[in-house]
Amino acid sequence: MWSVAMFSVLLSGCLHPYPTTVVLVRHADRQGDLDQLDPTLGTARANELARVLADANITAIYSTDKARTRSTAEPLAKRLGIPVRSYEPDSSQLAIFTKRIKKEHRGEAVLVVGHSNTVPLTAHLLGVQPRPADLQHGDYDELFIVLIPKRGEARLLRLEYGAVTPP
Repeated sequence: MWSVAMFSVLLSGCLHPYPTTVVLVRHADRQGDLDQLDPTLGTARANELARVLADANITAIYSTDKARTRSTAEPLAKRLGIPVRSYEPDSSQLAIFTKRIKKEHRGEAVLVVGHSNTVPLTAHLLGVQPRPADLQHGDYDELFIVLIPKRGEARLLRLEYGAVTPP
């Protein structure tokens, strides 16, 4: 027979007291020939992201397989000593990816580095209503924080970091 104490211990492993926190950023500023398929990027914003998130208790870092997104994630990954994991940014795969984040990282803080069109879509698939607008071509300074509570609606905090993107 189950006692209340045994049931509480069992549930404590399943229910997390903290919201799942997903930090979403677009890759850092593109440099050089912007017509390249996978251009390089400046390191200043990637280093600033690592500084800003150094004490945010990030437990997992995800990036698309593009050099510009991986390069944005790597300074934080090196600082924290955790790997950068890849994900597929197409819309059908993003739905699977966001479900995986909510299941595997419940109660944790996760960084996801994406692109101008995938960051808002990812926020939406994590539960943010309405869907945020796509980022503009030159928007590199936006940082989305999606808070997913145990119960209730996901919330979005939209912040800026690093050098301000010129208008």
